[in-house]
Amino acid sequence: MGTLIGLLAFSNFYLFMGRSGAPFTFASVTTLQYAAATAISYATIVFCQYVNILQRRSTRHTLFSPIFFSNPILLYSTLISAGLVLILIYVPGIRDFLSFAPLRSGDWLYIFAAAGLYLFFFEVLKLVKRRISLRN
Repeated sequence: MGTLIGLLAFSNFYLFMGRSGAPFTFASVTTLQYAAATAISYATIVFCQYVNILQRRSTRHTLFSPIFFSNPILLYSTLISAGLVLILIYVPGIRDFLSFAPLRSGDWLYIFAAAGLYLFFFEVLKLVKRRISLRN
C-alpha cells in the first residue's frame, strides 16, 4: 500500500506540472510551479496516510461502519493534524522554509481524489479478505 501512496503522490506531482505548463526538468526546480507540485505531493502522502490510519483500525469493518466514531481522540487528532498541514502550505514563513507554494482549490480535488482512490483500493482489499475468510 505504501507503493500505491508513492505512485499517487508522484502522479499528482506529474499531473500538476503538466497542467501548469512547467517543464519537467531540473531547470524547473526553482519555479513556483515546482513548489506547488511539491506541496501537492506532500499533501497527497499525508491525506493518504490519514485514510490509512482510519482504515487500519479494523481488518474486517469498512471505514463507513459505526466503528468509525468509536475513537474520537483519533478523529480529533487527525483533524488537528490536517489543520497543521494547511498551516505548512499557507503560512508564508513556514511555507517558504519548506519550499512550498500555496495551492488553489482545484489542486485539492486531485489530493482528495488520490486519497479516495487509496480508500477504494483498501476497501476492496478488505472485501477480498472477508470473502476469503468466509470460505475457510
